[in-house]
Amino acid sequence: MASTTVASGGTLQPGSGAAGTSLKISGSLAFQSGALYLVQVSSSTASFANVTGTAALAGTVQVASPTNGYKFNQPYTILTSGGLNGTRFDALAPPTGITGSLSYSADTVQLNLTSSLSRIAGLNANQRAVGTALDNAFNAPGGTTGALGAIFSGNVSRNLTQASGETATGAQQATFGAMTQFMAC
Repeated sequence: MASTTVASGGTLQPGSGAAGTSLKISGSLAFQSGALYLVQVSSSTASFANVTGTAALAGTVQVASPTNGYKFNQPYTILTSGGLNGTRFDALAPPTGITGSLSYSADTVQLNLTSSLSRIAGLNANQRAVGTALDNAFNAPGGTTGALGAIFSGNVSRNLTQASGETATGAQQATFGAMTQFMAC
């Protein structure tokens, strides 16, 4: 039976790189410490590896979504195998504003994501309030990002500011101030 090893510094991206696609590995699979397992997710599915032999896990699982679509509190299957040899991935790297966990059975690895926009360090009160409202909506049963998934791309803190309307109200307040000064002359 053939063996595939993802060396430290190497990356395995299963399937075609799109959520829902898979990579079949005939034989065993081993990740070395420092290896990266890049999983693409959408609001309904994830890319995954189907290993016919055993899987030895190490390294980091990195989560990405080119469509900015995520589902929360519903597991994604990201690896199936003929058996896990008792090892686990070393770390999980979800996008900013998302926390996650990995769960393991005898032959499967699942990824579970949670929206945690309100827990991003350095947010102001308005950003945190918008983050909390979005977290509540996204983390509800059956929650997905829908059309609001872009909030997780780029500068998430700035995206929360735009969603809060804070920038627009600041400009409006300056306009009112200028009008007051004009009227007082």
